Formats: sequence, C-alpha cells, structure tokens
Amino acid sequence: MTRVRHPAHGPGTVLAELGEITAVEFDGGGILKVRSAELSALRSPVDALRRPEWDPPLPTLARALAQAISSTHQRWGVFLSARVTLLPHQLWVCHRVLARWPSRWLIADDVGLGKTIEAGLILTPLLSQGLVQRLLIICPASLVDQWVERLREMFDVRATRYHPDLDRDGDDFWQQHRQVIVSLHTVRLDRKRRWERLFEAEPWDLVLVDEAHHLNADERSGRTLGMQLLEELNERRLIRGLLLFTGTPHRGVDHGFLSLLRLLRPDINPAQPLAMALPHLPELVIRNNKQNVTDMAGQRLFHPPRVVDIRYRYSPEEEQFYQRLTEFIITGRAYASSTRLRSQRSVMLVLTALQKLAASSVAAVHRALAGRLDRLRAREEDLPGRQAELERVWKRLADDPDGDALSEDERAALEERIDELMVDVQLNPDEIPALAELVTRAVEVPRESRVDRLMELIEGLGDDRQILLFTEYKATQALVVSALALRYGAATVGFINGDGALPGVLARPEGPPERWTAERRHTAARFNAGELRFLVSTEAAGEGIDLHHRCSTLVHVDMPWNPMRMHQRVGRLNRFGQTTPVTVYILRNPDTVEGRIWSLLEEKLDRIGAAFAGSMADPDDIRALVLGLSPAGLHEQVAEQALSTAPGTFRHWYDAKTGAIGGERAMTVIRAILGNTSRFHFATDGEGVPKVDLPDLVPFVQAALRLRGRRPEERPDGTWAFRTPEPWMAAHHAIRDRYHVHFQRGRAEVRGGPVLLGGGHRLLDAALADMRELPEVCAVVEGLEAPLWLYACRDALSAPGRPTQQVLLGMLDAAQPRLLQDWELVVLLNPLVRHPDRAQVREARPAPRVDAASREPAARAALGALVPGLQLPFEAPELHLQAVLWPAEGAPEA
Repeated sequence: MTRVRHPAHGPGTVLAELGEITAVEFDGGGILKVRSAELSALRSPVDALRRPEWDPPLPTLARALAQAISSTHQRWGVFLSARVTLLPHQLWVCHRVLARWPSRWLIADDVGLGKTIEAGLILTPLLSQGLVQRLLIICPASLVDQWVERLREMFDVRATRYHPDLDRDGDDFWQQHRQVIVSLHTVRLDRKRRWERLFEAEPWDLVLVDEAHHLNADERSGRTLGMQLLEELNERRLIRGLLLFTGTPHRGVDHGFLSLLRLLRPDINPAQPLAMALPHLPELVIRNNKQNVTDMAGQRLFHPPRVVDIRYRYSPEEEQFYQRLTEFIITGRAYASSTRLRSQRSVMLVLTALQKLAASSVAAVHRALAGRLDRLRAREEDLPGRQAELERVWKRLADDPDGDALSEDERAALEERIDELMVDVQLNPDEIPALAELVTRAVEVPRESRVDRLMELIEGLGDDRQILLFTEYKATQALVVSALALRYGAATVGFINGDGALPGVLARPEGPPERWTAERRHTAARFNAGELRFLVSTEAAGEGIDLHHRCSTLVHVDMPWNPMRMHQRVGRLNRFGQTTPVTVYILRNPDTVEGRIWSLLEEKLDRIGAAFAGSMADPDDIRALVLGLSPAGLHEQVAEQALSTAPGTFRHWYDAKTGAIGGERAMTVIRAILGNTSRFHFATDGEGVPKVDLPDLVPFVQAALRLRGRRPEERPDGTWAFRTPEPWMAAHHAIRDRYHVHFQRGRAEVRGGPVLLGGGHRLLDAALADMRELPEVCAVVEGLEAPLWLYACRDALSAPGRPTQQVLLGMLDAAQPRLLQDWELVVLLNPLVRHPDRAQVREARPAPRVDAASREPAARAALGALVPGLQLPFEAPELHLQAVLWPAEGAPEA
C-alpha cells in the first residue's frame, strides 16, 4: 500500500490511481479524490530498513515520542494541562468514554470526585483531534458561570454563554457559536421560536448535561420540558456524542431512570421492567464512589465524615411559642378541610411554609407571622395584584409541570414571602387574635437556644478553625451571622445566598440592623483564601462551589427539608483535595416533631447501611442513593402529618406509611445500580492506568526545541524559557513568540508568570503535530537493550466522515518479547532522548549488520497475536509499521 501526504488532508493510503486524480483514504477520516500532483510520497518504514544508512537518532526518537504522547493523551487525557492532581478513576472514566467515539454515557460519580476534571479529560483530546468542534453544555443556571470560567481557566476552552437577547430571528446564534454553555432552565422554555432555531442549526458533536437528573419523566405527570428538548434533539439526529452527569441517577421512579437511559440508547423502553435494562448498564452508566477512589499508589483518599449530633432544648418561652404555633397549624389544617379544594391547597401551602420556617428559627417564623398580622389588620393590599402574584407562586411551588424548575434557594425565598402573597387566604376562623398571641409569644423569646448552643459548640472547639454553616432561610442566616459578628467581629464572617443580599444583620451591639451584600464567587474565594473564618450559607452553596481548601468543619444549623441536601452540603467539603477528615455537626432539638422525624430517618438509613455491610460499597454513597430514590416532598409530607400525631404512633412512619425509603423496590434498585454499573477498582483496573504525568513531557519538549534550532533555558525553579520555533507559531495565531513554562501541577499560577504546559495547550499541540510529521523512521539508538518495533493499530473498517482513531503499540524484540502500550513507550523513550550521545542531531548512522527487514513480519505477527487481549475499540484491528529503533552494536539483543 502506497503511503502519501496531502498538504490539506495529511497522510493517507492510496486506493486507486486515476490519472490526474488519485483516490486516497486519509488517516484523518474519509475517502477523497484529490489531484495526484498535490500528493507527495511518504517513505515506507519497511523500505527504509533496507537502506545502508539509517536516520539520525534524535529526530527518529522525537517523532516516535510525539506519536506515543499523542496516543496516550487521546486515549486517557493524562497529559491534561490542569493544576489539579489527576486520579486513576478520573483517567479510567476518560478512557471508557473515549474508547469509542461518538459515545454516550451517564456518568453518576458521587459528589466531590471531580466531574469537571473528568469533563476536561474527555474534552481536551476530542477538541485537539477535531473530533468535537460543536460543543453544547447544558447545566443549571447557578452553574453556568462556573462552567464558563473553569473551561477557560483549566482547559483553555472559550465557550460562549447563552443569553436570550443574543438569540433572535436572523441572528443565527446556534450556528455561529460552536461552543455554547446554556442554562437548562432557560433553554427548556420554547420562547420566541428558540427551539426552532436550535433545531435548524448543524448537529452537535458533543452535548454535555450537568445535573442531568433535572431531565425527568413520569408516567403520570409526563416529561419535563428539559427531557422533551433532549428527546427532540435526539430524534432529529442533532446529537452525536452525549454525556449526562448526575450524582442521583435514579430518583425513585424506574420510568424516569429508563427515560434517561433511552437518551443514550434509543432501544430502551421506559415502560419495560428495570430488570430488562440491567444487562445494558455496564456500557451506559458509570458510578464511582468515595470508598473506591485511590491515588496512583492505591491508597484510599476519602474517609466517611465524622457526624456529631449536637442536641439542645427549647427555653420555656420557646416551648410555649412552639406549642401555640403547633396548635395554630393543626387548627388551620382542620379548618382547611372544610373549604373548597383550591382554598384548601392554599391554606395548606401557607401552613406548611410556617412549619418549615419555625423548624429553622423563631426569628424566621416571627417575621412571617408579624408581617401577616400587619397586613391582615391594614387590608391595604392591592388584592387583584396580589391574586395575580399568588397564581404565579402557585404555578412555581405547586402546579409547575417541571418539578425541578426552582432551586432550593428560590423555593425558600418564596416560602419566606408566601404569607404576604396569600394575605387574602384565611388560615383560621379566628386568625387575627391567634396571630397576635403568636407574635407576642415570639417577642417574649429573649434568645434562641439553637444559636446559644451553636456558639457554645464553636467556643468548645477551642481553636481558630474555619467553619462552614448551612441554614435554610435568610432570616435564620441573618440571626447566625449577627451572633458570629457580635462575638468574633464582622470581618470574620461571610455569607452566601441566592440574591447576594442579607438584611437584618446586627453587626454592632448598639447599632441598627444592617443590610449586607456579597457576591457568591467573591465570598467563596475569600473563604478559601482564609480571609474569613466563618461562612454562613443557604442552599446557594450546596451545589457547584468548592469550599474545602482550608475548611473541614461543617455545621447544619437547621435541617434541610429535602434530606438529599445534607449529602450535597457535605460534598462542599468532603471532596478531592481535602487534607483533613471532615467533621459534621448537626444541631437538633429531640423534643420537636422535626427532631424526632430526623432521628427516625437516621435510624432507617443506618439499618439500610447495615444491610449492605461487607459489600465494599461506600456507606455515604448508599445513603445518597437511598435519599435520591425518595419521592419529592416525602419528608415534608411526613412532617405535616406527624405534627398532629402522637409521638409514639409514627415511629415506623418511613416503613409502614410511605414505604418509600428502603422498601423492597428501592433496595432492588440500589443493588442493581451497585452491581451493574461500571466502576473503577484499583485492584483490577489500576495496573492499566498510565503511570505518566506532565513532567514526562519535558524530554520531548527539549528535543523538539533542539530539532528546531532553539535552546531552552532551564531556570533554578524548574521552569523553562525559550523562543517559539516559527513552524509552531504558524500553527495558530494565538501562539506567542516567547514562552516561560513549567510542568508542575501543584505549582500556584501567578499572573504573568510561567504557564502550565500540557495537553490542550496550543503550543504543545503544535509541537506534537510538527514532530509527528518528521520523515525519520528508523535509527540505531544507544541505550536501547533490544530492537523496538512501533506500530499504529487502527480499525480496518473505516467510518465515513469520522477521523481514524489509532493507538501506538510497541514490540520489544528481546529474549522474552514484550508488548508496550503507548504510555509505556513514553517511559521507555524518555531516557533515550536524553542520552548523552544525541549531540549530532542530523547525522545519519550505518544500518545494523543484521537483516532488519526480514525480521519485521515476525515482529508484526507476535504483536498481532497480543492485540486482542488489549480490548482496543477496533472491530478489525490492523497494524501499520511506524518506526524501528535498533540497539547500537554491543548491546544485547535476541
């Protein structure tokens, strides 16, 4: 087979010569007819073996090393230029996804295992190879900025942030922008022909959906708008590769889980029993948990958080207020049962909100009660306007067909305002006097026992450790911020919530209440830098923010009404990079209904965990799966009904009344997920993970610069400075004429300082492409112990329109022949490139005295026999000789 090169399409193999036209199958994909005059012949390595003189060692080694580095990175992403340490499970996920392209996976790794890094490991080789040019990332609105920044800062991917104002008829937004990040809660709404314009654009090479559990489907309530959009894109063949990221793949309904899988594999029927889909799970779903995550040496990196139950009891004044409020809520529910359905639902919604506010703090519910009393007495509201707003609240809180349309912070904000929006709804036949008594009793509460116990806890820790505190509502958040500011100083405290504003903060003993403002990312950065000792957050920091850099202590000031949020909160600290075991403190009053219910839930989860003891499953991951399987609003429903039930009668509520937590069906689902999804195990998978990293690029970069006439200067701090070779600058307009680089992941980046050089960086990509084009293919090399045959393994079955994937393999032709994978070739070739004898860059060497060409068929056959054991993604693998390295005379050989 004649090998040729085309100036635009690169190397390829001639299929037919048609006079002035030649048909060529190009390595980059596709069979094209081109002008014969535009083709140049490539030297066959087998023919080169027969020449009396072989090529100089350095360019031959540089070419081989460039191929080995490119192959390794394309398969594993291991040379990704990110400042974080790469973990074996992340490399394994990348390898699984890239084994075949385009591919479709549901990646359901536990919280804190580095999904952004996994996304970058997958993206950078796809982008550098040109396999992905059109990229669409769909994520919750709160994570859009984070995705934009991390793609730019960590992977040099500059995606466009979608905004409706940019997408209008005639603007052709979806076609003009090739890499887009859009909020799910925006794109799911088909407004002003948004979907139509999206459907008219070219297909996406890769669609990545973060927090994909928001794509849901239910047999009764139907499909969420987000699910409908993805299904429509699928049906119109506008998605090639699809990656779904979520920590909660199954949310209690098999139909919803199977609908997610159908996005990946169209032949899965959501109406079928789950058991029928289980055989497909290993090729569709990946789930790693903290129990199995290790470093490259196989040492476990995560340990279950230490959970400490901090109990407190109400003061007499708080107890009286709590009892009166309970009576008010019970009376209101009884009254609501006699009203028309719509009024009944309105009353129940308000009463549930009051119960939840009271469970957070007296301050939170007092503000709602006092505001409602004032409005009822004044009756000056614009009732028609209020009614219209009430309808919108109903739509969002109760009737929204897309149950995931609200973030937890948005829901809490509406609950804090629901009393004022529903002032025209009567809660009780004697509501005004009842409210007046409640407000009076709330005022009589001099201090909140919850806050006093919190301050005792912090004092008892006896050090200056950083502490992350979570609350449900802003009123409680202001109460906690005030207490910390008065005790430790306002400069020690920061806050995060949905709108960046916190009214009612008492920062000085005699001062008036203040309104604080703060930007979420700036506050998180200050906390991570150690400028703040305390960070008090609502659920706005429960997702998409890393706060583990200096902090390992978390306090649940109140308990979230969505138990899954507990796992999300802890995930802010218990994540990769945490150097100290995480301690979690839970403030709880065992005498309240909420406190008793939480105790029962904990007991139930402990029993479920015990059922899986010895399964090598992460106990924390089991809890997350169990809670993720719980129906939305379950805990809230139990709390509502338990309020009017004698304490001893609802002990087994989670078992008997709901059957939704740890029931037989739920346990079956958990076993199915644990037993059938793909996951990384160091004992069985660790051996195949590449044992190379960014420092292993240094010999190649040195050799490549030297071959292009540059002398890199090594600085005492381990960095390198050099002028960029002209061929590299010609590869991309953004490549500069001078560089100062380093290869140390742990090194802090300084503005204007040396840049981290690795896979995905245009400079390295240009250097690799340049060296892969060198013509040298065979050389006699000092320091090599046995002949080394290098082959590119490709699939003989070509796919039209898709670039050819190949893997570089080596056969060390020693007494015991040994197959070397691409990353092992990097390890072997690096010291050879640095050998002292490489002084003569362009000096040819005499060929070895043996007939090397006659030995090639045996080497090919030996390697071919071993290829099936590698499980490469090729249906019909074939080997193409790339280079031959022969030991210098005097070295032992077979």
